[in-house]
Amino acid sequence: MGGELLLASARASEQLAGAVSHRMQVFTGPYMDAAVRAELDAMAERLPHLRVDTFAKNFTAWLTASDCSVSMAGYNTTMNLLACGRYGLVLPFDQNREQRMRAERLERMDALGLLNPQDLEPQALAERIEKALSRPPRPHGIDLDGARKSAAVLEELYRASA
Repeated sequence: MGGELLLASARASEQLAGAVSHRMQVFTGPYMDAAVRAELDAMAERLPHLRVDTFAKNFTAWLTASDCSVSMAGYNTTMNLLACGRYGLVLPFDQNREQRMRAERLERMDALGLLNPQDLEPQALAERIEKALSRPPRPHGIDLDGARKSAAVLEELYRASA
């Protein structure tokens, strides 16, 4: 599913190239199917705005600098998007109900956009990306300080029981 999303994103970027000035950075991850990687590399050779790399040590810096991310809806990537304050389009893995539930909830909160398999058609994805890029930046308003608050609750419970 990840390879399909990356290919669809690169194809959508190619369609957008004439109408929307942009650069697209693709990170494949270390386990990308060799045929998908070869196709992405071939696209990057002919599209000057497309770059393909395997991994980024500074992924959150890339997210922070981005105007829109197109990603799988895994927990870490979704939380990175929220922590960086960036809007993204996310595709949940179909066999993971929790990813879809989280993505649907965050979409209702206008924190990200939910992609479905039919959105991977290049023209449909190009339209979603263009709409996301034209969206005015705004804070999502989600409190991400749960660890500190949980520790404070536990300390208060401890003090109350002592």
